[in-house]
Amino acid sequence: MIFTDTHVNKEKRYSLGIEKNSGEFYISFPVYNGLVEYEEYYQLTTEQYDGYPENSVELEQFLNECKSQKKMSYYYKKLARFVAMPLNNQSTILSVRI
Repeated sequence: MIFTDTHVNKEKRYSLGIEKNSGEFYISFPVYNGLVEYEEYYQLTTEQYDGYPENSVELEQFLNECKSQKKMSYYYKKLARFVAMPLNNQSTILSVRI
């Protein structure tokens, strides 16, 4: 998946964009799981995407529902599960299974 931001709201910390392979629209925001910071991506309808910025209030309501995991059916990726790997003296290894 190749996510390309087209609109960024720095104040509210979210982006809108297009996933290049599918042509679908998304909203994304940064999250932190205790180990790493990354972005979560949720699918938007054409109407939601095309209505920006006039529909900012509705999009931010959708965003808050995504953040509280009420819109998981719109989530682009399965939740990652971190798997601990043995460490040697020279490196740290972290494996992510999706």
